[in-house]
Amino acid sequence: MKRWVLGVLAVLALVCTGCSSLDMPSGDLSGPVSDRELESLVMGRIQSDPALVQQSISVSAREGVITLYGSAPNQEAAARIKSQIRSTPGVRGVIDQLSVF
Repeated sequence: MKRWVLGVLAVLALVCTGCSSLDMPSGDLSGPVSDRELESLVMGRIQSDPALVQQSISVSAREGVITLYGSAPNQEAAARIKSQIRSTPGVRGVIDQLSVF
């Protein structure tokens, strides 16, 4: 009987150890889980940049692809915006609909 109990405990220990080594999310996801959250994250990055906060820009997300709408004062600002967005976790692509004036 003792051997059976020890065997069961050994198997449980192995199973538990194996489960703890799996690469599973622990509730703290590294990226946005929805397009709405991704839109919010992207807008937050744009608004936190002093050079971009005054620009009239809006974004939409669909399956991780961000579409930019609005205007930028020059090509450098437009490139900066796109760079900020591309470096955002969860962004799979950027569609540029910005007007440069």
